[in-house]
Amino acid sequence: MTHKLTGPALAAILLAATPAAAHVTATPTEAPAGTKVTVTLRVGHGCEGSPTTAIRVELPLSAGWVNPESKADWDQVIQPGQGPDGRLRTVEVTWKAHRPVATPETFAITFDAPSTAQTLYFPVIQTCQTGEAHWTQIPAEAAMTGLEHPAPFLTLTPAVAASGQPQ
Repeated sequence: MTHKLTGPALAAILLAATPAAAHVTATPTEAPAGTKVTVTLRVGHGCEGSPTTAIRVELPLSAGWVNPESKADWDQVIQPGQGPDGRLRTVEVTWKAHRPVATPETFAITFDAPSTAQTLYFPVIQTCQTGEAHWTQIPAEAAMTGLEHPAPFLTLTPAVAASGQPQ
């Protein structure tokens, strides 16, 4: 027997699925420490039905050289600042849409990963025609459970030497 979901039942299922799909995610989720990495941030949709107009990403201070991807139909603003080593570096990137966007979008950033294994967080503020979503929560521990608006993250694994052993 086949069951069809219509009306209120289908709406309830879709509404229940929305929070899980709403998070901003990073791909890949792991990369070797000490390498050049391209992380792609995926923004699922607008803020509670309102189209996205801008995405602001705070970059980890431990990241080295940074190159954010240019996107058609989006203007890019790079905010320089001082890194922990005292050198000038990119600390924040903002993409501003030429017109509001209600569909999923991706934003790529290539950078030199620190040489030590760690988790890097990329807090994101999503600005919409109406409201904002702050994907900025960083867990006190490694577990991401229980966070309503977690920051996307990338886990750096120990670098592997030519011998195949972790460094």
